[in-house]
Amino acid sequence: MEKVILPAYCDLEVFWPELGHGLGRVEEISFNPQNEENLTLFNMKHVTVLKIARVSGKDLWDDATFCEAMKFVGKYAENLYWLQISIHENHDWSRDVLENGFFPMIQNISHQLTKVTLDLEGIDDHLKCAIYKTLSDQCPSLDLFELKDDFIHSIPVVNGFTQLKKLNCTSVLPMYLAEFVSTSNNITQLSLNQLWAQSLMFSAHAISQKYQKLQDFQMTLGMTIEEKEIVLKLAKRWAKDIDQHFQQRTKVKLEIGIVPKWDQDNRKYDRITISKMPFQKTSVQTIQNQDPWPLEFLSSSDHLDNMGY
Repeated sequence: MEKVILPAYCDLEVFWPELGHGLGRVEEISFNPQNEENLTLFNMKHVTVLKIARVSGKDLWDDATFCEAMKFVGKYAENLYWLQISIHENHDWSRDVLENGFFPMIQNISHQLTKVTLDLEGIDDHLKCAIYKTLSDQCPSLDLFELKDDFIHSIPVVNGFTQLKKLNCTSVLPMYLAEFVSTSNNITQLSLNQLWAQSLMFSAHAISQKYQKLQDFQMTLGMTIEEKEIVLKLAKRWAKDIDQHFQQRTKVKLEIGIVPKWDQDNRKYDRITISKMPFQKTSVQTIQNQDPWPLEFLSSSDHLDNMGY
């Protein structure tokens, strides 16, 4: 046995009690039993997946303490490959936190990171742009980038991330990614989630031109019951667009599900799928008796503001 990987789900303070609770959570650890003298003592060198979040809020831990937590991660997490960051309050991430905590942490672990997940809510564009640019410029081994952004109108211009192979976005319209990743990107897998079908300006031509190495493209889309017939017509148009512009080798799957206005006694609904296997034509199907999409779709768009939701 060379390597053991275990889920952890413990607070960062387990590895440094002086930090206090609520500044980060260890999701996974790994170790080689042959190289460990005491398997009951784990430290930051064993941490492989970590989530940074200020769940206790600024009222409990000040900026200096939060910065110390990130510096601690950067100094000792020598095997960390997947960094997850959750930012839900603008006052939790100031310029001081970026310069004295986030930047030093990334500088120390940048070359070992292969996956980064960002969950952003209520953060202004200047802070977002600084975070994106740092990850783009300093993490040459970054393979997967997962992004959830609640700002539906645009995301900051970065024109970077040439190293990425996989991009997974939630609540980000494809048109806003045009200046997020470089035109010379190497993305082979693109996933866009929690978007609204009827208001989506979908262009297979634009996507195929932007992501010329694309091999796998997926989207999850929502619709209301009243929009079903309109969306079905859109789906047929999109299928023709995909056949015309996507490379034959590219695999495509778009799922369009109902988002109900309220809990309707566990009712089942139709779901529209647009699928294409490599070197085959695109098909459109209506699948019956499917679960509705969760209500999280409602938080990702203002599409339903005037529809009684």
